[in-house]
Amino acid sequence: MQYGPFDLKHVIEQLKPLQPEYIHTLGSTAEYRSITELSLAGLPTPAVFVVPNGEIGTLNDISVRQMVTVSFSVIVIVQSYQYNIETPHLNVSNPVIGKIREQLMGWRPPLPGAKETFFVRGDVVDYSNAYLVWMETYQTKIIMGRNR
Repeated sequence: MQYGPFDLKHVIEQLKPLQPEYIHTLGSTAEYRSITELSLAGLPTPAVFVVPNGEIGTLNDISVRQMVTVSFSVIVIVQSYQYNIETPHLNVSNPVIGKIREQLMGWRPPLPGAKETFFVRGDVVDYSNAYLVWMETYQTKIIMGRNR
């Protein structure tokens, strides 16, 4: 029986095998919210943070047991380099994002009745001459409640 919100530690555990080769910093909402412009300069990158987006229940005739769509995001912070002829490999985020997608797409959280996770979208959140912040959004479904 699960009544609490989806625990993001499941997603973090799924991403841990990417450390340290692809991810140098891995955290959750609290760590992401504590980043400031000053602390960004000392942040080991690529840095990845898992944050919740929301949950939506599906109406059915059994009110004590519902299918819930869970949405969460993976925020990726990488160093950004300006393009020039000597550094055509500008996009250092590609290998990290590809590995994250490989770990999460089709992954089934270890919860009763959970469905496979799927990719929803990717967006640039912020960028500067030094850093790029990219957000990947994923969804899965879990069962909340108990049997009658």
